[in-house]
Amino acid sequence: MGHPNQYVKAMKHFNKLFALWSPEQTTQIKPADCGYFDPQGDWHSVVDLRAIQAWDESPTAPSPIPEAKRKSLGRWQPVCSEGVRWTRSALQVPIKLPDFGVEFKFQLEFKKEKEYDACLVTGPSVTEPYLENPKSLFHEWVKQNYRSISEQYPDVRTHGLWIVTKAIETPRCAICSWDGCEESVGLYLGANTLVSGALTLGGAIGDKESSGIWRFLPAGNGNESDEAWRCVVNRPTGNIDDNYLIFIGGPRYYDGIFGLREADIAAPMRGEEELEDEFEIVRDGKTIIVACEDWASS
Repeated sequence: MGHPNQYVKAMKHFNKLFALWSPEQTTQIKPADCGYFDPQGDWHSVVDLRAIQAWDESPTAPSPIPEAKRKSLGRWQPVCSEGVRWTRSALQVPIKLPDFGVEFKFQLEFKKEKEYDACLVTGPSVTEPYLENPKSLFHEWVKQNYRSISEQYPDVRTHGLWIVTKAIETPRCAICSWDGCEESVGLYLGANTLVSGALTLGGAIGDKESSGIWRFLPAGNGNESDEAWRCVVNRPTGNIDDNYLIFIGGPRYYDGIFGLREADIAAPMRGEEELEDEFEIVRDGKTIIVACEDWASS
């Protein structure tokens, strides 16, 4: 199934965004949230910057934070790591699953070329809430407050302190990652999953247990049948709070290693580029260089 860091690296080529191994609902992570991801890929919130004036007793508060703007990104084709090629085909004989009361008529097949690969299928649409001019909004606040945050939350020293400035969200998604000798995985679709040839993931989607490890969101009531099938029947929803975050962007701050920026030692998890705004703090009597990565923050 792979590791969260593998998934992030495999999907990083896509607009240089940070891919969420465990997609969160939009009520859990939003633009202007501050927190970190643990090694399992789970999000830990530190503070909602819209809800405070300052951290601890710091006299410095974030600039007034405007409401996030939203733009539609339309309907997406499957997003895959660079070593994956996918095809869509109609099944010659529909697959009927009486246990679920569904019928599959189409298949998406994903073939990998590397040891580890991943793919993401979304529907019916993708939306991006974002903040403009993120650097001017948050950087000075982080400089004033990183030391106290890193003392209270030591994990941010190595995992990084994120300021979320954009989020890519969708009402439904299916995620698969796989390694080893298996060359391909399949996702099966009911008739309502396609509208005018575009993927919506409405209706029934499913997979065979042997074909890979798919995660469906929302999870629905899918269970494995006697034939090792899993199935989820998606229902319409118009509530954006029910959406799932699949990528985020923003600056990530972290302790340098032995006085060097992580980039100086060829770190695999870098964002798009190092910002020029690294800074120093004194913690436990030691001078620490705090580096900053930009993961497509603007």
